[in-house]
Amino acid sequence: MSLFFIHGGPGFNSQPDRLILSDKLKAQGIPAVFWDEPSAFRPEGTPFVPAQAYTHWRNDLRAALEQAKPKLIVASSFGARGLTDLLRLHPQLQVEQILLLGPTMDLGAVFKRMMALSEKDLQSKAPDVARRLRECREGSQNFWDPLMQEGLGLVWQNPLLLTHYFENKETLGVWASVGRDPRFAIDMGSQVAVLNEMAQIHLPQLFTPLNIPITVLSGASDPVFNKLEVERELKPVFNHVNFVEWKGCGHCPQMEKPTEFIEFVKRLLNLS
Repeated sequence: MSLFFIHGGPGFNSQPDRLILSDKLKAQGIPAVFWDEPSAFRPEGTPFVPAQAYTHWRNDLRAALEQAKPKLIVASSFGARGLTDLLRLHPQLQVEQILLLGPTMDLGAVFKRMMALSEKDLQSKAPDVARRLRECREGSQNFWDPLMQEGLGLVWQNPLLLTHYFENKETLGVWASVGRDPRFAIDMGSQVAVLNEMAQIHLPQLFTPLNIPITVLSGASDPVFNKLEVERELKPVFNHVNFVEWKGCGHCPQMEKPTEFIEFVKRLLNLS
């Protein structure tokens, strides 16, 4: 198997990327697996247990990776954080190469940036909500404390939030349309359950960083990506990280520039 795709989230799935990339990858002769996290929305998959949501997230991903044995793991947004945590817990996992897309590693900082975006969007139409968002953002002291939980809940009430994530509005339309299928709607119960468990765990530090080739690809207009944060979080885990930035796209470069993305993947796989 050449490519293994891990979606963002938590609470999301790979369907938007599958819709945009799957046929194009097949046309180029690149086999791919699009993994979906455990969810109550997909009962045919791994059982969803709220109290162990992030443990099951990692375990399901680990089993899928061990079965697929991909040449390249592509992890988007939160998927990059989940993959990194998995490798910290299981450094013996066989991984040949990694590509991270707009990774969100410091989730507390990312959620506060999302609050700031929504605060601006809602200032005129919902000033009370905007004011409360500011109070949550400024008052939150720790990852996933009650104010951060409240603030993120208010963020998801912002109808303009996702417009900041995409330069290509047609791509935004594809992403938004996926939620009309109940199997692929955002699972807010899963999101909260995963974050609840994440706030309680303490991952081990690696004695020796992993010698895995890793590339970080980000969009120049990504509103939540922060290179310094990503460098800080990845440095203890990986020996060397290569950063690439694309203009003309936001948080999901693989979706906004699919043709260029596939050519980029082919180069990483030495197929071009």
